[in-house]
Amino acid sequence: MKAVKAVKAVKAVKAVKAVKAVKAVKAVKAVKAVKAVEAVKAQTASPTTEQNSKLKALIARGKEQGFLTYAEVNDHLPNDIVDPEQIEDIVNMIN
Repeated sequence: MKAVKAVKAVKAVKAVKAVKAVKAVKAVKAVKAVKAVEAVKAQTASPTTEQNSKLKALIARGKEQGFLTYAEVNDHLPNDIVDPEQIEDIVNMIN
């Protein structure tokens, strides 16, 4: 009986560790996505105070959720990024 409880406890600990690992990976991806957006914006123009506030909010959301959607990242890209190679580079940075 004790062996069964020990096995269940080990499985529970492993499951918790797996969930934490997944959240950590998502958080890293979110940070990379935000950094990619920031890098692109830095190349195109100096951001305004409003843009900085929005980026900070995006970073906070990514850290809180552990991930960002492509739509969220896309909303923060400059409008003049239409070249498919630039977009592909950004997506590759995120991945």
